Amino acid sequence: MKKITSALLISLALAACTRGESKTIEELVEISKERISESMTEAEMVGEEAIRAEVSKLQDDLTALLQSAEAGDMVASLGLNSVAEQINSLLPKAGATSRSSLTELSKQFQILGGGTEAQSDQVKVLIARTFHSLASEMESTKFLKK
Repeated sequence: MKKITSALLISLALAACTRGESKTIEELVEISKERISESMTEAEMVGEEAIRAEVSKLQDDLTALLQSAEAGDMVASLGLNSVAEQINSLLPKAGATSRSSLTELSKQFQILGGGTEAQSDQVKVLIARTFHSLASEMESTKFLKK
């Protein structure tokens, strides 16, 4: 019985330990920033400069929010609501697979923007997820749904 109990405790302790699959928030942000930059460079959007400009502006605004969050500042709700509006304006042009994730991200920006200020870690994770979703869309349908 003692052996079973000790084996169970050891296996539970090992199961609770991280196994190297976790990344810091900063690593997640860097990975997603690189991915969106690459997808924006590689995306061929002949005749669709307006969409590219919209996505570039959103990318710039997200980067500005990220810089504010990285400085450890509480992020003002105005910038968060602006990003939510920009995502909403891209929704009708998004492909079916990206639309639901972008809708959810927009809602989360609105929720965080509903208060006076948001915590920097919350904003960083949300920005990383948004970069990831934008990159996925740019790698596939490129907001060219007609």
